[in-house]
Amino acid sequence: MDNTISLDTYILYSGNLLKCIFKRTTILQAKVKSFEMPEIIKDRIVRSMEELLNDTITLDMETKLEYPSGFPHSTYWGEIRTYIDKYRNQPWQIYRDCCERLGNGIYASFILYYARGVQEDLQCLEGWAEQVRI
Repeated sequence: MDNTISLDTYILYSGNLLKCIFKRTTILQAKVKSFEMPEIIKDRIVRSMEELLNDTITLDMETKLEYPSGFPHSTYWGEIRTYIDKYRNQPWQIYRDCCERLGNGIYASFILYYARGVQEDLQCLEGWAEQVRI
């Protein structure tokens, strides 16, 4: 069985996955805003999620653009790699910070759920990228 996918399929899959990341992060960010926790921690979590949202929207928009001279493969792969590397650790840093400042309570569990979700999505993006054949 051939485990390769075309670039067009990858762009479709990654675009859909980026939409899922965006929706989940938006929902979780709204929930964090309702938490009764110190404002400095809440603000850090919300800003971190906002950064992820902005980068996710940018990548998703790039998958939808029409390029007259063809899709910019090397640029897109570089941006995907940067995105994966950046967000592989960022949610875990927020989780550790939350545990250190608030203990291992409900808020830390919530951030743990968020970090695991981001990590699984990034593993998917990365796995699919390894299967692309141009």
